[in-house]
Amino acid sequence: MEGGGAAAQAKAVLGPKITVQPLDFMRIVAQMNRPVVVINNPGGIGFSKTWQYLTSYKGFLFHTVSKKELTFDNCEIFEAKKIT
Repeated sequence: MEGGGAAAQAKAVLGPKITVQPLDFMRIVAQMNRPVVVINNPGGIGFSKTWQYLTSYKGFLFHTVSKKELTFDNCEIFEAKKIT
C-alpha cells in the first residue's frame, strides 16, 4: 500500500471500526482474558468530558465513546493521543 499512511494500512489490516454503546464495550472486554484497551482523553486524564475506548475481539475492532471514565479489571491499558 503506497502513500496510504499508517492509519490507512492499519484499517486495511484490522477492518472497520465498530462503534458500540459503553455498556456493550464493557461486556466485550469482560469476555476476554487480559485484554488490551486503548484509551483516549483529549484533555488528559481527568480533564475532558469525553472518553474514547478501543479494543480488538475475535478479529473485530470495537470502539466506544463515554462521558464517564470506564473502569476495567485485569486489562492492559494504553493511553493514545488520538483515536481516529
